[in-house]
Amino acid sequence: MNTNKIVANGIENVFKQHKSSIVIGLTGRTGSGCTTAAKILSIRDFEKLNLPSLRVPPTNHEDRKDRIIYAWIKEHWTPFKYLSVTTLILSIAISHGIDKLEELIKSIDQNFETNELKKNI
Repeated sequence: MNTNKIVANGIENVFKQHKSSIVIGLTGRTGSGCTTAAKILSIRDFEKLNLPSLRVPPTNHEDRKDRIIYAWIKEHWTPFKYLSVTTLILSIAISHGIDKLEELIKSIDQNFETNELKKNI
């Protein structure tokens, strides 16, 4: 079974098990804030989110909407799981065995020391 099929089957199984799950993919150029946003969304404790203060008392319709949203999020906050593409790619590469990973790295960089890879895994 090829890697794409394995990944597709894995994703399908996740969705079957967690029909109420939300998957968010953040993409952007280096420095665009995707990693920062992902890490914020994975904070477990709502109080540690450091959200901006609400205006007291609310002075307009937007302030009232902000209060409603804040109250709902505070009540229902569930952190996201953070998964980087690097971790996913490395996991797939390792699942094919250390020798295949070594072979792949050597095909990219002939100067790579394979004994260093085996020593660190």
